[in-house]
Amino acid sequence: MENISVKLPDGSIKQLPKGSTGLDLALSIGPGLAKDAVAIEINNIQKDLSDTLEDNASVSIITIKSNEGLEIMRHTLTAQVLASAIKNLYPDAKLAIGPTIEDGFYYDFLPSKPVSIDDLPLIEKEMNKILSDKSSINKTYQLFLCLMIKKKHLKLKLLTIQNRMIIFKFIHKNHRVL
Repeated sequence: MENISVKLPDGSIKQLPKGSTGLDLALSIGPGLAKDAVAIEINNIQKDLSDTLEDNASVSIITIKSNEGLEIMRHTLTAQVLASAIKNLYPDAKLAIGPTIEDGFYYDFLPSKPVSIDDLPLIEKEMNKILSDKSSINKTYQLFLCLMIKKKHLKLKLLTIQNRMIIFKFIHKNHRVL
C-alpha cells in the first residue's frame, strides 16, 4: 500500500497509509491523544478528524484541552445535541443559531408552546439519552438546497467568502433579492 508523509508541529514526519484520516493519525501517536482529539488542522485549515490527510501536509491535532478544541466541542457536540433534544421533545420548534460564547454556548429556538426553567431537567435527560445512544454527528454536504431553490424559480448567487463563511443571496425569478 502506498504511504503518505505528514509533518507534525514539532517538525517530525509521520508516515501513514494513503487515505488515512486525522483520527488515524491521532491513533498512530497514542490512544490518549485519539481520545482527546476533536479536530485537526491541515495546512492551517481546520478540518474534521474524519477528513483524509494529504501527502506532505502540515498537520496538527486539536484536542479538547485547548481553547480551540473546547469551542469545537461546545458547538459541534453540545449545541448539536441540545438542538436534537429540542427537536425530539418539541418537534414543531424552529431552530435558529447555536453559537459558542466565552464560557459556554446557547441555542435560540422558537417552540410552539412555552418552555420554562422547569423543563430544563427534561431537556437535560433527553440530551443524556442522545449521548448514551452513541449517536454520531456526520458531516454532509447538502446539494438539495440548490435543487429546491431551482424548483421554486429561485437562483442562488454566491456573494462573497469572508472568514471561511460563505454568504449567499437568493434572487427570485423576477430578480428581486430575497
